[in-house]
Amino acid sequence: MTCSKCGSTNVNVQMVSESQLKTKHHGIFYWLFIGWWLQPMLWLFLTLPMLLGKMFGHKKQKIYT
Repeated sequence: MTCSKCGSTNVNVQMVSESQLKTKHHGIFYWLFIGWWLQPMLWLFLTLPMLLGKMFGHKKQKIYT
């Protein structure tokens, strides 16, 4: 392998991996029409399952190479 800039054959190549958490975001229309009453109702009626879901739920990750 040769360098395209200087023509040298002493070239090192590295691959870098990065991971980022993808969080769930809702828009303004969601919060105006649904979010302001849905989230409190879910916490009111489904407290234990929601709590367990928040504690042990999976986190979405994206890995870039």
